[in-house]
This record gives sequence, C-alpha cells and structure tokens, in this order.
Amino acid sequence: MTVVLRIHGPELDVTRVRALIPAARVEHEWRRGEAGRLDRTMTTSGLSMLLSQEDTDGASMREATSALDELLPRIAEFLGDGVVAELDIALHVGPERPRSLVLDGALLQRALTYDLRVVATAYPTAEEAE
Repeated sequence: MTVVLRIHGPELDVTRVRALIPAARVEHEWRRGEAGRLDRTMTTSGLSMLLSQEDTDGASMREATSALDELLPRIAEFLGDGVVAELDIALHVGPERPRSLVLDGALLQRALTYDLRVVATAYPTAEEAE
C-alpha cells in the first residue's frame, strides 16, 4: 500500500510550501502552465508527498498518520480558497491478492480536521508464477 498527500490549487505557492516541509517527503511537484502528462498544460500548481509505502496495511496507516501529524500543521495555512489536499491511497490487487481498505479513526480524524479528500485506487498487479 502506498499513501501520498497531494496539495494543489491554481494559486498555490509551491516554493513557500516546499520551504515548510522536509525535502525527502516531496515525491513530485508541478506549476500551473507547465506541460504535464500527455502534453496537457497544468491548470494548478501543487506537490505530492510520500507518506508511506509499507507491505502491511496496519503499518502503512500508522506511518501515514504519523506523517500527517508532521505535515498538516505546516501546510494548513495554504488550504482553502481553491487549494485542496488529498490523501491518495493506492492498493495493489490481483486475482489471488484481494485487498480491503481499513481506515483507522486516527487517520479519519485528521482527514476531517483538515478537510482532506480521501481517494483510494486499486491497481492490478502481475501475479508471480509459482
């Protein structure tokens, strides 16, 4: 499971946000007007921060919650007025690898407190031959 915090908005000052968070957390950043994927022009500025990449769901949620405690107070001033924060949870699934998403109360409380969107996406994986 991979958990990413993404913050973006048309007027977000990415440079100011970057100054407040550890550089090691930043996974990707973009600015409005830049060319994005498929040669589309970016309509917002933003960045993605890696919170967790653990094999077990419980460990991943604990690590993500701890990272949110570190990051959310630092970026809270930027939220609102068109700037959105999303908690993006990627589940890797396959025919022999079903997954359930369990969100604990601590993580949900942070999502409510900071008005985070929570997005969960299942990505198919190639099963290893036995």
